[in-house]
Amino acid sequence: SITKTILNYIGGEAWRNPGQWIEWNVEVPEDGYYHLCIKGRQNYDRGNISYRSLSIDGEVPFDEMKQVAFRFGNDWESLVLSDESDKPYSFYLTKGTHTVRLEATLGDMGMILEELSDSTFRLNQIYRTLLVYTGATPDQYRDYKVDQVYPEIMEAMSLESKRLYKMVDEVVETTGQKADKIASAQTLAQQLERFCEKPEKITLEFTTFKENISALGSAILSMSETKLDIDYIAVYGENAKLDKDKSNFFKKAAHEVKSFLSTMTQSVMSMPMRVTLSRYGYLQAGIRVQYLRV
Repeated sequence: SITKTILNYIGGEAWRNPGQWIEWNVEVPEDGYYHLCIKGRQNYDRGNISYRSLSIDGEVPFDEMKQVAFRFGNDWESLVLSDESDKPYSFYLTKGTHTVRLEATLGDMGMILEELSDSTFRLNQIYRTLLVYTGATPDQYRDYKVDQVYPEIMEAMSLESKRLYKMVDEVVETTGQKADKIASAQTLAQQLERFCEKPEKITLEFTTFKENISALGSAILSMSETKLDIDYIAVYGENAKLDKDKSNFFKKAAHEVKSFLSTMTQSVMSMPMRVTLSRYGYLQAGIRVQYLRV
C-alpha cells in the first residue's frame, strides 16, 4: 500500500551479538531436495559483513553453512545459498515440519578481531611500562631517551605497527572496503611508526597514544556486532522457479511519487499502527515463511 507500511521483518538491534538466533518452522510438502533463499538486508555497518550460521533441525548441513555472509547494502538482497560458481546448494528434506535456525556469528572476522584484541593488550602493556617511567603528563621539554632506556619497547612498537598494518589489510580483503571502524588500527600503526622513527615524539604524543588505544578497543567491540534484518526464508524445490523480490530505480521513483501525492489526501496522524511483541522480546509484524512446491 502507498499510504500504509507494514513492518514485516525481524532482526536489527536485537539480533546483533554472536550466539543470538532466530528460528522458523517450514512445512515441506514431500520428500526431496530443496534450495534455500534468504531475503535479508545489512544496511547498518558500511565496510562490515554480517555472518549467520544456518542449521536445519539442530544440525548444520555442511561447513559452508557455518558462515553465510551478508554484505553491506541499502537494498534488500534475496540470497540464494550457493557455491562459488553460483550453483544453488541442495538440501534433502523429508515431508513434514522442519526448523530452520539462523545464528549470529563472527565468521571470517572472528580471527581478525581476536588478533586485534591481542594487539590492544600488548599496546596497553607498552603504555603502562612507559607510564611508570614518564608519568601521565611527561615533561615536553625533557628528553627521556626512551629508545636508550627501553630498547625492547622500541622493538615491540615496530613489531606492533607491522601487525596492525597487516590486520587492516586483512579486514579490507575480507570486507572489500576500508571501514571507518578499522581506521583506529591504522592510526595507531602510523603513530607507532612515527615513534620508532623519532622516539622524542613518544612523550609529545603520549596522551593521544592512550586515546588511540582506547579507540581501538571501542572499535573492536563495535565490529563484534553483526546486525541483520530478515524478511523471509524461501524453501523451494529444485525444479521450481523462485520469484526474487527485486526493486529498481523506476519502481522506487514511482513509489516515492505516489507516496508524496498520497500525503495530500491522508493525514499521517490518522493512520493506525499495529505491532506485535514477539517471543524474542522486540517488535515485529508477522514473519513470513515461504516455500514453493516441487
